Amino acid sequence: MDVVVESINTKIQWSSVKILVVDETTKERSEIPIPFGNNSNETSNRTIQPYDRVSIPDLMFGHKYTVYLNKNGATLGKVAFTLPKLTISLSVKSYGSEATITVETATLSGATYQANALWKNFILRITDKQSGDVRDTPPPENGTIEKGDSIRLSNLSAKREYVLTIFSKDMKDIYGTVSWSYQTPTISVECNFPNNQSAAITVKQVSQTGVKWDNVEITLTDKTKGEKKTIKYDSSKDETIGVGDVFKISGLTTSSKDSQKYLLVFIDKLTEGEMGRIEWTQPK
Repeated sequence: MDVVVESINTKIQWSSVKILVVDETTKERSEIPIPFGNNSNETSNRTIQPYDRVSIPDLMFGHKYTVYLNKNGATLGKVAFTLPKLTISLSVKSYGSEATITVETATLSGATYQANALWKNFILRITDKQSGDVRDTPPPENGTIEKGDSIRLSNLSAKREYVLTIFSKDMKDIYGTVSWSYQTPTISVECNFPNNQSAAITVKQVSQTGVKWDNVEITLTDKTKGEKKTIKYDSSKDETIGVGDVFKISGLTTSSKDSQKYLLVFIDKLTEGEMGRIEWTQPK
């Protein structure tokens, strides 16, 4: 942010004054360099003129500030302003070791001075709630925080809970936070019978997109005989689970007295949780 000199009624050199910034919210005080006077005698002796600009760095959203122009302990001029309060709401979609955080809203309110919220001015920190480990992740490359911006995360553990927090650069203010843990997806299927020795399993519903067949263990139990085996889905056809996916189980048998009973169970390899199951009686 820049503070602009509107008028001055005397000749004063920039090199003879000090610029004091007071954060009225935290009561912190800091001096900043004068805009002229750091490069040469010519600029250091430059007089203060209307429209001269003073850049104020590292301001915090939602804080009140007063900027003073002082000389020998006396105040020549001052300006007070409030930066808008910034509130960011976030949503999460996660699958296994990956997650996508999306900005749902980014609201600026209650200001006497409007400022853009730039991603580069924030720290994005991921916390593992179980271990307490933290790591920072780069913000999106686009400049201003806007609805729809996304943050893609990787190298997560499917069995842990995480928190993403958007901090100010000094880590004192929080502007948005969201927590999540990867949930075992659910799947529902139906069974049809091309003949009495096979079954066609069709996916009717899956709770989230991006679930990979290679991350699903499928076990078939012959409940009549007590035998269990693993079924392999050919993921070369469909890498991820989708409604309408079909796989055929062959070599099923029927008893001469009673129809054979089968149980098919889907297990998420990432969480070892059950995704769904179906039980049927093989027709004679």
